Amino acid sequence: VMTAEGLSRRALLASLAGLGACGAHQSPALRSSLLASPHESTIDALAGRYVRGAEPGMAVAVLKDGEAVQLSSYGLADLRTGRSIDLETRFHLGSVGKQWTALAVLTLVQDGTMALDAPLADYLPALRLLHPRVTVRHALTHMSGLGSYYPGEDDAGDRILREIVAARGGDRAEDSDVAEALGRLAPRTAPSAQWAYSNPAYEALGAAIASVSGTSFDAFMLNRLLPALGMQDAFLAGDAAREARSDVARGHVLPDGSSRQPHRFLAVDPATDPTRYFYDRLSGSGRVYASMRDMLAYERAWTAGLPFLDPELIAEMRTPVVDPENGLPIDIGAGMDYGFGLEIADPTSPPARSNPHVASILERTGRIESHVGGWPGFSSMYARFVDRGVTVVMLMARDLLPDDLSATWGRPGWLLAFDTDRLEAA
Repeated sequence: VMTAEGLSRRALLASLAGLGACGAHQSPALRSSLLASPHESTIDALAGRYVRGAEPGMAVAVLKDGEAVQLSSYGLADLRTGRSIDLETRFHLGSVGKQWTALAVLTLVQDGTMALDAPLADYLPALRLLHPRVTVRHALTHMSGLGSYYPGEDDAGDRILREIVAARGGDRAEDSDVAEALGRLAPRTAPSAQWAYSNPAYEALGAAIASVSGTSFDAFMLNRLLPALGMQDAFLAGDAAREARSDVARGHVLPDGSSRQPHRFLAVDPATDPTRYFYDRLSGSGRVYASMRDMLAYERAWTAGLPFLDPELIAEMRTPVVDPENGLPIDIGAGMDYGFGLEIADPTSPPARSNPHVASILERTGRIESHVGGWPGFSSMYARFVDRGVTVVMLMARDLLPDDLSATWGRPGWLLAFDTDRLEAA
């Protein structure tokens, strides 16, 4: 979430592509193999691109047909204490959590209390004046045209949000502030006119979930959705005492201009970091902390077909948004499409077929459904190789860095990081 999200969405995918260039000298220290498999060397090389020595670290899992075939951790959960990473270590997952916002919306659609093509203003009346035609579907697919209140995206919007928070005597933004702020911001475009990644649109969905369910977003997620997915370790950001517990990874950043020596990483304090503190209670764009054990449970739920949801609604989530003028899937970048909280790379999609590099990758891997996430001090990736029955999860207790990147590869080039034939056979 925040402007760092744009970096992590693109940089993480691009950087994984450079895996083949990693030599043995980059193998990470402080490695712990929780479940070994024949492709340990592939995962070790991937981790070696990010974690070198006693640095803030990561957990990696590879699953086949919903069951783990590789579980490894590298580096540290907290540089200050030297804590290592295990299956129960919670990480902030950033925009990977958009999948769960989408599933929460679909749960309410199944209940009959929301509708995908209903105006979002039906659930958030503050949007009626300036955004009467924006639907729930528009928000889910980043086609809403809504404005932004994040600094760097719209500084005027940021001032409006801070005025709203100050007027109620608060010092941090809450879900209840979202609709009022968006209701005072002119749209960037008309609905469906342009695809544009929008955290505020998903935060509006989070506010709508609270409004429709008659409870808070936190309560709906913790009492209904996350238990249905088997995610028992998960909790929501914004509680500094909970985030300080020993089973939670600390986010780590490097100051601008710093070199990559481990001692230069700084831990992010959720209670004092101005970005974390002001924005981290805005829900729908990604507020979930989860462990690798949670992610294994989530993948098992997908493998079982998400039995609490109608299959037609699951199919909606996995269907790419289309251009209303030609009915074709919209290329969101490097031949990828977007569903509900899912980035989709499909070998049959016109955007993918029109990009020779992407097409050659997808001939080998088949369809990919994924998302990446970023929040100050954290990066994450969840990628499902649908046609292969393989899923890869990576959770990191640190930001991506400029020297993590491999700028010579296209955005979905990270698919080459995995020998999918070998993973499929594992």
